[in-house]
Amino acid sequence: MARMGIDVMVVDPGTDPQVKVCGVCHYDLIITARNQPTARSWGDAVAGHRTPSDVWKCPNIDTDWHQRAASVLSESERTSSTSLKKMLITDVEGIVGSQNANYPMEPN
Repeated sequence: MARMGIDVMVVDPGTDPQVKVCGVCHYDLIITARNQPTARSWGDAVAGHRTPSDVWKCPNIDTDWHQRAASVLSESERTSSTSLKKMLITDVEGIVGSQNANYPMEPN
């Protein structure tokens, strides 16, 4: 599942997103659609409102390991326990690290 602002960025046509790396695996985002009518929020999607947008996505978004890492990362963001958060982040690093020898790394 794509997570807006984490592994998918939707921006005005012809502009670059502020962050160009995936928040899950730190791979560079790639442009997947230019000037396409796109819902930019949950409310837009429900209302059927579409705005011309460029869509940037992580190239790994559909892989099993990326989806597992994104799910664990989401859980780490929901918990109020600092020790559980650290454990979950370690799990994310293990999942992604098994696929990308350069992880974790600083975003570009």
